[in-house]
Amino acid sequence: MLIYYTLASGITLQNSQSQDLTNSSFFYTLASSTNLTMPTNLVLVLKLNNSDLNEIKSRSRLSTSPNDTFLSLSEITVRGTSGNSIVPIPSTNAMAVSNYVQDETPPQLKQHRKCGISSKISHLNGRLYFQKDDMESTSS
Repeated sequence: MLIYYTLASGITLQNSQSQDLTNSSFFYTLASSTNLTMPTNLVLVLKLNNSDLNEIKSRSRLSTSPNDTFLSLSEITVRGTSGNSIVPIPSTNAMAVSNYVQDETPPQLKQHRKCGISSKISHLNGRLYFQKDDMESTSS
């Protein structure tokens, strides 16, 4: 099949092989702005945009290991030049990943503003705690 177009918004990552797609913490459907290419007729390559990547990372029960990373896709994902669609992979029988690579990129602070919060930051149990420099009046 010669590929006419690919559409990432037809791809859903889910945390089990059979998912009813009602609890959004267990699945995420990619946005159409994610870059999807097919270097061969048998391989889909995704380059996630930051928005999709952040959405996936915000779901603590999704794509944390090969055991909770499954893929389903709809017929709109790939269409050939003759108008034929790809055979869908339903969310009730999703495909397990064959190669899982753990994200090892450390987070980076992109922006910082001082808004009456001290530079004293405490870290405890995976949470950040901020301490205000001074008491500010909230009345106007």
